[in-house]
Amino acid sequence: MYGVSSLTKIINQHLASLWRVVKSVFLGSLLVLSGCSLVVPGYNNAPNLLMFLWINPHVDLNADQEKQTLADLKTVLEWHRQQQLPLYADWLKSMQKLAAE
Repeated sequence: MYGVSSLTKIINQHLASLWRVVKSVFLGSLLVLSGCSLVVPGYNNAPNLLMFLWINPHVDLNADQEKQTLADLKTVLEWHRQQQLPLYADWLKSMQKLAAE
């Protein structure tokens, strides 16, 4: 049979597993709930994020080139906001109607 120390060890292992599950569910819920509130700031900062994460690690730009690239990225973002997002919204509305049928 199990001794007290081995039972304590088993209980602690199960509690540790349970605690990992609770933390995972909590963090997952937190990410899902905060996801919507992060879309706008993330979208608005897309040029800076693209510059920092994708362009700078691969291309060595001087200060003037970096400034021009950032301005160009902002122009593309503004075009996307005005031209593409309304199309996406219309498409999502049509998909919502199809799903309701």
